[in-house]
Amino acid sequence: MSHEHGKSEEPSDASQPLGKPPIKSPISASAPKGGTTLDQAQPHSKSMGAEPARDSAEPDFSTPLSQASARQSWWPQGIKTAEWIMIAFTAVTAFASWAGVWVANGQLREMQSSAADTAKLVDATQALASAGQAQSVSGQLQAAATDKLKVAGEAQARSMASLQAAGEAQAVSTEHLAESSAAQLGAIRDTANATKLAAEAATVQSAALRQQAGATVLSSLATDRLASAGTAQSAAVLKSLEVAREANSISLNASRLADRPWLGASIPTNLVPTALQEYAFNVNVSNTGKSPAINSNSNSSIEIYDFPFQTSILEPCAGSCPTITMFPGSATTYKVKISAAQMTPEIVSRINSGITTIVLRSRVDYSDQFGNKHYTLTCSYYVKDLGFTWCRGGNDAN
Repeated sequence: MSHEHGKSEEPSDASQPLGKPPIKSPISASAPKGGTTLDQAQPHSKSMGAEPARDSAEPDFSTPLSQASARQSWWPQGIKTAEWIMIAFTAVTAFASWAGVWVANGQLREMQSSAADTAKLVDATQALASAGQAQSVSGQLQAAATDKLKVAGEAQARSMASLQAAGEAQAVSTEHLAESSAAQLGAIRDTANATKLAAEAATVQSAALRQQAGATVLSSLATDRLASAGTAQSAAVLKSLEVAREANSISLNASRLADRPWLGASIPTNLVPTALQEYAFNVNVSNTGKSPAINSNSNSSIEIYDFPFQTSILEPCAGSCPTITMFPGSATTYKVKISAAQMTPEIVSRINSGITTIVLRSRVDYSDQFGNKHYTLTCSYYVKDLGFTWCRGGNDAN
């Protein structure tokens, strides 16, 4: 710091605490008008703690005598030693307050950069800075009253202790907050790992379910194919059985047909129509088959029709019809009669003229050895000069 005669240089802004006004000496403000004031005797810096300006012609302090004489001429007039000590004590106290505020500001900046709860820390630090500024003002007022200065110093000490305790508490709180954040981060990581493992397990389970579903589908398809094959095989077996039964039936029917009885009936050979004459016609029935014809019976009829005639199928014998068993190669004869009353001269004339004819129908019913029923139907009519011939219909056998 450079000095000029009669005035002092203003300190830079960096040497003053933030927000703290420069401190003036209370003694200089209260000096009597007639005496020598501190401002007149010792120009000084407005910033507390700066050394007072000296006259350009300073005494020589190289010898004790010169030091004593110089002390008498250089020492400010009108200021007692106690007052000077009080001024020095006030300056030291102000400097200590400024240093405490500066340290608090440094701690505040450190806590602001490290603490998570920035808003509350700023509020607490601003309150602390305000308290420091209030302490500085209180220190300036203590320069006027010693008792108040002592109380202010004690209050400042308590405030510094509280500030240190608050700083320590803030550090502990910050440490606890960091530990809590680390624990919370670990819990979040554990939760994320558990979620990842659960997702991987769900993926594996989903893949397993998809494979199981695919296997189920394949099994279902195989079952369907097996069922279709079984159905087709069953149908083939049923078809084979049906074909076998049909073949067996055909074979059996063929065998039965080859070995069954066959009854056939003959027709009359010739006729000479004569008026008012009765005629009896023989119907010969024979078994040309290979097995007996059981319960054989016959039913015959003879009728007169005009040409063209149409007859119906003769019904089986009804009532007490005689039955016989005809063995293979055997034969029997049935007689069929036409009365004389039916052969009138007119009818005979119409027969000879080819207008009217005589129709003979016969039916033979029988059973084979298996109980199957059979019949033979015959139909014949008279033609002049030719005798009896077969009808166009009415001839059948089963």
